[in-house]
This record gives sequence, structure tokens and C-alpha cells, in this order.
Amino acid sequence: MPPGALVLHGFTGTPASVAGLADALAAAGFEVAAPLLPGHGGPVEDVIGTGWADWSAAAEAAYQELAARASPVVVAGLSMGGALACQLAADHAEIAGLICVNPAVEPVAESFFDILRGLLAAGVAVVPSGMGADVARPGGGETGPGGAPLAPLVSMFEGVAGLAPRLGDVACPLLLFTSVQDHVVAPSASDLLADRVAGPVERVWLERSFHVATMDFEAEEIERRSARFATEMTEPATWVVAGCLFEVSLPGSGWRWVGPSPAVTLVGEDRRDGRHHFRFRAEAPGSAVLVYTGGYGGGGERSLVVRIAPESTGGAGGPPA
Repeated sequence: MPPGALVLHGFTGTPASVAGLADALAAAGFEVAAPLLPGHGGPVEDVIGTGWADWSAAAEAAYQELAARASPVVVAGLSMGGALACQLAADHAEIAGLICVNPAVEPVAESFFDILRGLLAAGVAVVPSGMGADVARPGGGETGPGGAPLAPLVSMFEGVAGLAPRLGDVACPLLLFTSVQDHVVAPSASDLLADRVAGPVERVWLERSFHVATMDFEAEEIERRSARFATEMTEPATWVVAGCLFEVSLPGSGWRWVGPSPAVTLVGEDRRDGRHHFRFRAEAPGSAVLVYTGGYGGGGERSLVVRIAPESTGGAGGPPA
């Protein structure tokens, strides 16, 4: 069974905005799914009547369908798609890795909610929006449906507000791309995500791209780094069970544990029989990358992917039989 990658687009966008990323993951050997979210892909009127519950349910269904034919799975998303990807990672400890590009995960101020609700009460259905066109590269981006439907926009913000307290449930490694200049989602949203997730974070700042960075000047860098990250996260790994102790034994004596990792705790180490032994405790379901430096013969850095199954290994996320 090949590894899988679920790639999610943003609010009022389409899979075209993440097609390059999806193609790069497919070229790296992943079974890829990039669904069109409900209401999207047509005129703005089609989005009206849909909301966070519809989009999150569609993302969940796409994940389940992909996980039935691919394992392990990484999830990726742009903007609102990043928020949906985060929700999946919070719900499914077995997800191997998370890739977010300018994720819309920061709750908006209540005063802003009041303004939006006031506009809705006044009968305003659509507000001007240039979300899909926020790129620095001339001629890039998507044209979009012609505006942002207000009721679905409010629903998205409500969904993000509900997601924010759960970001700490994201235990898998995160590859996070943040545009320095973003006219749709402030970089502080990425700051919030990096601060709250429980898993390790690799942060990449994009200096030349705006919000839709997957279609901008640094799209190739996003694709290259994402393919490498996803491959590392889904390569064969050691399975352990949450709450258990496990040991890693390495040749030579020059290793150094580079921690900490929220998923594991180093509880001891010793050197004997020409090997360096590390003892860890698995803290919670998810995955971790254990990194060591100064390996055998003093050369280079080594790493080990550890996937941590729930204490009851009969359910989803347990080690393969």
C-alpha cells in the first residue's frame, strides 16, 4: 500500500491553487487526493448555504477514503485548507505529518464578528474579496468567484474559533510555510499554530510570495520541501505504544540526543559494549522524529522516525499487524 497525501484548498478557492503541490507529492510516490470542497468551483452563489460543517465533513470523508487505500497519510492545506488539515491532525493521531501554507487558524476579534453580523442583518450577502489573487507573481493566482459570501465567511471564522483550543492535540510533525507579506491571513496565525501544536515544527519563511504562495514565486520551494518532508514522515518507522518505555541502541559512543520532543521523553542513556543506548518513554499517540548528532565515527546527523500508537492497539492508528 503506497503512502497517501490529502491536499486541501482554501476558502473560495479550488484544487487548482494547490495543484503544483499535489503533483509534486504524486511524483514522490504518494497516492494523492485533492478534493473540491462543497460549494466551491463555481459562482459565488454556490458557496452560499455551505459552511464549516460541510467543508470539515468533506475533508474527513476524503481522508477516510484515502486512508482506505494508502498508508501512512500526510495532510496538507492552504489557508482555510490549512485549518481543515489541522482539524484532521487533531482528530487522527495516526496522521504521519502536517503541511500548512499560510493557515487560517487564528480566531478573529469579537468586534470584527459584530461587524460581519451587522452586515448580514442589513442584507449584505457578498463582500469584495481578492483572496485568490493575492500573489506577488504577475499573472498568478486564481480569479475566484467574484467575492466572499458573508454567511459562509462567518461560518469559517466560527469554525476556526472552535479549532483554536484543539491545536495542542496536533502531535505529528508540522512543516509550516509563512509568507512575510500576506494580505489575507496575518503571519501571526502561523505563530499561533507553531506555538500551540504538540509536535515538532519546521518553519519556512517565504520572502517573495503573498498569500497564495502555492502559485507564487516560491511555489517550487514549497513543492520540493513538502515532498521531502512527506517522504521522511512516511518512510518505514519504529512503532511503540503510548505509555511504554523503549530503547534505541546505536553503534559507537559519540551520539547526542537533540530534544526535547513532546511525543517522547528521554529517561536515560548509557554506553556499553561499544554502543550508545538511549531509553525513552512514549508520551502520547502520534509520531516523532528522534534526532542524534555526532554518529558512529563522528560523522553526520542521524534520525529515527517513531510512530506512537494508542495504548489500545486495536483501533485506528495502532501498529500494523
